[in-house]
Amino acid sequence: MNIIIRNCFIRFGATVELVRSMGDDSDRPNIGDMARRLEAAMSSGSDSMANGILNELDSDYETLVKKARTSIVEFYRESCPYCRQMMAALEELAEKYKSKVFFGKVNIETVDGVVDRFNISGVPLTVAFKKGMPVSRMDGFKNFEAVESWIEMLYRGVRPGEIPGGQVSTLE
Repeated sequence: MNIIIRNCFIRFGATVELVRSMGDDSDRPNIGDMARRLEAAMSSGSDSMANGILNELDSDYETLVKKARTSIVEFYRESCPYCRQMMAALEELAEKYKSKVFFGKVNIETVDGVVDRFNISGVPLTVAFKKGMPVSRMDGFKNFEAVESWIEMLYRGVRPGEIPGGQVSTLE
């Protein structure tokens, strides 16, 4: 007996059906079991790079960021008061998202090329990465709740919209 599974995708008013033929009834997938396995995999997924601290990164930051599923990296300067405030928030959030999100910080005065690579005109700049690819950025200092909400959306796989800039120390 053949089982036909139809998945419909609607785009621009057209319907396309994908049809896949499977073997007999013993091969029939149990949708409930599949959903439970998927949910368990998503909720229990831990990231070995996410150690619960705000890590000081140097010129090899890109290698470390690529190893983590989700990474949050703050680009800062030692003399920036807003950067220190952002670091305090990120340190607390790193503990909260331990085993889920990797947190790091990069001093733009000691790591060559980051100012140009990320088009940094002011600090702090916080960039979110998914598997090493930048997916969102937050310019300037934001309050704890705004940063936490942004990270939660990124962790859950939602790409946040435009984020208005916060207080920055300009580069001179």
